[in-house]
Amino acid sequence: MSAYQRRKGAIGEREAAQEMCDAVGLIVTRQARNGVDGGADVAGDGIICEVKRRDGGLIIETWMQQAERSRVRPVDVPVVLARADNCAWIVSVRLADLGDLVEVIEAHRRQRE
Repeated sequence: MSAYQRRKGAIGEREAAQEMCDAVGLIVTRQARNGVDGGADVAGDGIICEVKRRDGGLIIETWMQQAERSRVRPVDVPVVLARADNCAWIVSVRLADLGDLVEVIEAHRRQRE
């Protein structure tokens, strides 16, 4: 990996940590030895994050835009569920919408009680 790629990755990891704090109040930091011995890029108490940043876009962005266009009500939280064959499901949500998704989940749990 080139110095440019490492620098770009480090910038993205610091940016992601700050966005996580700003969006939902979780305190996470870039790990000094990320990627070494299976370490996380960004972590905090009870959470680990693998941070990906890519020029040219991500296919998940196309899927997320489709979910956003499918909203019936402005309060609906767009979520993408995806999985490769023979793998577990992955949930993707915009970081800015994560708090809203948690509220929706908690409301559904309260209704079932």
